[in-house]
Amino acid sequence: MGPTMRNGLSVIALVALIIAILRLLTLSVAPPLKTAAVRQSSRSQPAVIDGAEARFRSRFDYIRPGGQEIGWQKIRWRLRLWGGVAEAQRRDKPILFWMMNGHPLGFT
Repeated sequence: MGPTMRNGLSVIALVALIIAILRLLTLSVAPPLKTAAVRQSSRSQPAVIDGAEARFRSRFDYIRPGGQEIGWQKIRWRLRLWGGVAEAQRRDKPILFWMMNGHPLGFT
């Protein structure tokens, strides 16, 4: 193993070590997930929601996709082209043919 190869391996080992340390730091520093800020009264009254929680819920509901926006998730995707072509012809529907060259995450 030449000096160039050793330097390359040491750089890779150093990067892997830095990534591992950063992951450990983010896991230990990340605040625990808090449950909703709902206070239950001692009596049998409905829960009282803080103003910040109510604003969060209204924004969350506004951002959350609705029924038509997630309709694509109900499509039965095909892995084999010909089965999809035959079904599209039977149902008189268009075909979305997605073809890609390279790494799926764009690292090309």
